[in-house]
Amino acid sequence: YKKNHITNVIFRIDFPTISTLTKSDQLDIFQKKIKIYPKRNEIRGGFIEYKMTDSDLEVNRKESRMSWEFLNKGASRKLVVDPNFIVIEYFKYKNFKSFYSEINSIIKSFNESFPLSTINRIGLRYINIINVKTGNPVDWSDLINKNLYLTTSDFIEDKSKLIKNLQLIEYKETDYHIRFTAGMFNSEYPNPITRKEFVLDYDCFYEGEIPATEVMPKVKIFNKTINKWFENSIEDGLRQIMNGDA
Repeated sequence: YKKNHITNVIFRIDFPTISTLTKSDQLDIFQKKIKIYPKRNEIRGGFIEYKMTDSDLEVNRKESRMSWEFLNKGASRKLVVDPNFIVIEYFKYKNFKSFYSEINSIIKSFNESFPLSTINRIGLRYINIINVKTGNPVDWSDLINKNLYLTTSDFIEDKSKLIKNLQLIEYKETDYHIRFTAGMFNSEYPNPITRKEFVLDYDCFYEGEIPATEVMPKVKIFNKTINKWFENSIEDGLRQIMNGDA
């Protein structure tokens, strides 16, 4: 399509704790390899574990932790590095080819500084927010698959009082899951819906130990699945808008 409605693309991998990640010299080497993310910020946080006693809750373990946020020059992309995970988020997305190439390069560079053998979780998420400037804000005929807003059409009599209509679908493929959220999320909530907005949020993820070498092939599978679900979610009217024909 000539244009898209993608507001966020999020890639994440989780892995066993990397204790050497706190070494600033190694982080410096890693940052030099990812030149398009020149800005680095420290994110300080903590973890508290409680245990139940006969009479009360007591702190069992307290742990401070440090993460790092890397930003590109225009702050349109963000990379978060933590001893247990990496998150790469795009706020302006063009196409899968360039996105795939970049995350592949980042993972390779990270692996050179902090070798990864196994991954505990892989996730890829696309958030689409469709905004249409004209028309009834609760009428999505010829734009969105009617099964994604059918309850509004058949169940609600006075649609002018509707303030939100979302549905969550969770689906299991052979070895991974899809969590799909769709509907009129209403950016002006809790006021009644007056803007014509519809969210299509696709989250594909694999949970379980997997060799690090299998991360990128999984990303391709997830992207193919999400693309299929997206095409099933929309109608020709929206396709025409995205191709600049309407």
